[in-house]
Amino acid sequence: MNFELSEEQQLFQDTIRKWVVNECPKQWCRELEKKEHEYPQELWDKLTEQGFNGVGIEEKYGGLGGDIVMQAIFMREFARHASGLVWIWGCTSFIRKRIF
Repeated sequence: MNFELSEEQQLFQDTIRKWVVNECPKQWCRELEKKEHEYPQELWDKLTEQGFNGVGIEEKYGGLGGDIVMQAIFMREFARHASGLVWIWGCTSFIRKRIF
């Protein structure tokens, strides 16, 4: 069995990695983490603006498409800077699968 990422998955991984570095610097994420009793709306807005809340949702429903592997790729790359905040994305992405 081949566990290498496909070309499409590698491109997606590179895209996410660059976005995280540019839009979610570690220090900014750490500052959001310190506000543990506040919802990090700024981060949610950034995810929404890029459509990342739609990873794993079929394009015909307004998502970016992809499967659980694409979601895992996104979560892994996002967690490089925002590990304490990745739940914001993860909860909505994986709970949604149970609802629909």
